[in-house]
Amino acid sequence: MKKVLLIFALAVLLRIWHLPETAQFSYDEARDATAEKSILNGKLTLLGPESQIGSKTIYFGPLHYYLMAPALKFSDYNPLGPYFLTAIIGGLTAALLAYFFSPAAGFFYAVFPLAVIYNRWAWNPNTIPFFIVLALIFASKNKYFFAGLFAGLATQLHWSAILILIFMLRPKVILGFIFGLLPIIIFDLRYNFLYSRSLLELINGPISRGLTWHYFLWLIPILAIKLPKKILLILIIVSVILIKIPKSVDALNPYYVRQMAKIIAYDQLEKPDLTFNVVSFYGGDFRANNLRYFLEVSPLGYSEYDVADHLYVVAPESPMYNGLWEIRSFNPKRISKTWQVGGTNIYRLEKL
Repeated sequence: MKKVLLIFALAVLLRIWHLPETAQFSYDEARDATAEKSILNGKLTLLGPESQIGSKTIYFGPLHYYLMAPALKFSDYNPLGPYFLTAIIGGLTAALLAYFFSPAAGFFYAVFPLAVIYNRWAWNPNTIPFFIVLALIFASKNKYFFAGLFAGLATQLHWSAILILIFMLRPKVILGFIFGLLPIIIFDLRYNFLYSRSLLELINGPISRGLTWHYFLWLIPILAIKLPKKILLILIIVSVILIKIPKSVDALNPYYVRQMAKIIAYDQLEKPDLTFNVVSFYGGDFRANNLRYFLEVSPLGYSEYDVADHLYVVAPESPMYNGLWEIRSFNPKRISKTWQVGGTNIYRLEKL
């Protein structure tokens, strides 16, 4: 048990080390936090996060929202709350591997860079390994219904996790798996099979997006358990050498996003009769959903881009002559005020 606790502590430490400074809060995270806030306000949902793959949109189950919502509430709606919960779940994953399989397996998961990096932020695929480990534990004890149940829950987080069934294909596993997908099944029956249709469209059409590492998160616990100890030891050594926590861009860090939202809110509240909108040139989310999460709609008044009185633009340099539609439609205009936050700027554009 002592080894298990040490592995848990190491895993959590690696996942929370300088977490507030390196966290990134962009479109996906803001979308999820907004959905979780709605759940906490009593607006329950069976529809989970969406993902754009080329021109196709697919949807995942709502488990991620319900898993992270208590952490958002506990942190007083600071989006870092779910980040810390994800880190703790990563630590529990390492501890479970160490306790039920081997200390080497747990230590591997604790330090493996892919596991560390993905456990450092709240995104729907990032807790898949936890549910995969639970599925493998129950499978090892011949409790196949519960193995299938946790495999189904993992698949709610990302469809790639369905591949775990290759390793434990039995009738009771399939039954449990169906129970794990119940929110998706119920939603499909009520809303014209939206989940199923989106998946079929994706499968039947061309896919213009390559695989990224999160498609393989379900595989990490299996590697930790199945790899020979000598290979596992080599991978652990290499992992310790290579592990590097990526830095966050100031304009996407939750702390700075909140500061920018405060500046915009206070500035706009000086003239509450005027409407406004926001744009950001960071993270590929031009509509600045991360700012909107902190701003909320009430009592401030959003308006369409072309008719708003103020347009607040988060950008590294002047957006006056940028060709983005949201900027171009706000004409004629001038820059009436500028603020600097972290390593970026906020420009307030006004109509002439």
